[in-house]
Amino acid sequence: MFWLHLAENPKAITEIYSVPPLLDNIQVVELKLHQDGPRMELRADLNQFPENPPVKWKRNRFNAVQINLNFFAVEAVEILEWSHHNILELIFINEKNGTILVEAYNQTRRLLTLRCLSFRISNISGYLDSSLAQHEKTEQQESLFQFAPTTIPHSSLQKPSLENGLEVK
Repeated sequence: MFWLHLAENPKAITEIYSVPPLLDNIQVVELKLHQDGPRMELRADLNQFPENPPVKWKRNRFNAVQINLNFFAVEAVEILEWSHHNILELIFINEKNGTILVEAYNQTRRLLTLRCLSFRISNISGYLDSSLAQHEKTEQQESLFQFAPTTIPHSSLQKPSLENGLEVK
């Protein structure tokens, strides 16, 4: 089942994405466990910028997006590995008993398992990622040096005129 169908507030995503982003190849930057609820918060950088970003994001030239997911009534959490660079795919499974199973995988194995009753998108924010901005700037600079062949209409070609036997330019 697609993750967004399980969220309590999918409109947070559907307002800015015409096609909701997959939660694969995302960088999970923070996990927080809270005793109230019990609840877990996951903060991650998405790998897809929305097609319809808010005006403020456009005005500030934001090029990256971060999402916070809050998981409520957490029944179990298992973290098998954590590092400084967690590029993961999140898989959401709607279980028969009404719970939601969330599993996070890197390229080789499962790193996290979470079981909860519900989740919601608590925040989605745009920001300027300087590494992406530099990459975009380099691409723009490279495109400045790519010249497309041009054709000049035959009628606009002028032959040099001769005045006193000398070419006038």
